[in-house]
Amino acid sequence: MANHSGIIDSGTYFQIVPNTRKIIVPPAYKVIGTVGEHRAEQLTFMCPKLVDGHNIANCARKYVTWKNVNDDVGHNELKNMTEDGENLYFTWDVPSGLTVAKGFISF
Repeated sequence: MANHSGIIDSGTYFQIVPNTRKIIVPPAYKVIGTVGEHRAEQLTFMCPKLVDGHNIANCARKYVTWKNVNDDVGHNELKNMTEDGENLYFTWDVPSGLTVAKGFISF
């Protein structure tokens, strides 16, 4: 889907740490989106290219699974994969399904 809004991420990455299976959330992202927004926020994830000897760039599907404040679950494909040698970068446009109401979300 084309991005007609011109919104791009801030350049701050969510860092995926494979050995702990955790995501380091930058302090700038205490708030993600506003109620009712649809694809107005774009987040970038940084992941090591090799995880347990497997090249993540070769995976058939790259996606994020999320849960909103109503416990609804959704999945979105990660897009725009780029690499810088050791790391891969994927972008995610935050959907309206995640921003249905104010509160804590997970992904």
